[in-house]
Amino acid sequence: MKKIILLSILSVCIFTVNAQQNINVSISTKVIDNDVYVLTTITNANDEFVVISATGISDPSGFVADGSNSFIILNAYNTNGTLTGIPNKVFIPRNLDDTKIKLLKGESYKKLDRLYSFDGYYGYYSKRFGSELSQIQAKVHLRYLLHHTNGGTIYETDILSNKITF
Repeated sequence: MKKIILLSILSVCIFTVNAQQNINVSISTKVIDNDVYVLTTITNANDEFVVISATGISDPSGFVADGSNSFIILNAYNTNGTLTGIPNKVFIPRNLDDTKIKLLKGESYKKLDRLYSFDGYYGYYSKRFGSELSQIQAKVHLRYLLHHTNGGTIYETDILSNKITF
C-alpha cells in the first residue's frame, strides 16, 4: 500500500514538472512615450501544439466580464525585497475574436500592457511606486490543452517568469 501511495505522489510530481516544461514565460519592460510597459512572452517549448483558452465576455477595452482561465499577475517588490501593492489581473487573451491562442512548437504569444493605469488606460497597478519599486516578476496562470498522438491533455499551472530589476 505504501508503494502505491509513493508512486501516486511521484506521478503527480512528474506531471506538474512536465506541465511547466511545456510552456516558457519571460517578461521585459519597454518605455513608450514616458510610460512603462511590460511585455510578457509565452512560448510553446513542447513538440506538440498548445491551445491556451479563455472564457468570459470581453468588452471593447478588453476587460473580460466573467473572468478567464488564463491571466497574468505582476508581482512588484520594494527595495527590501518585500512584495508590495495589489496588482490588477490581466487576462489572456484580450481583444481576440477567437477565445483561443494556438501555438505550434517554438511559437510565442506576446502581450504588451501598461505597468501603471493612467488617464483611463488599464494597467497592472493603479498607483505608482516611484523609487520604492525594485523588482517585478510575472506569475502567469495558464489553462491549456497540449495535443499529442493519443489525444490531448489539459494542464492548469502557475508559471513564474524571470525577475526584472530596476
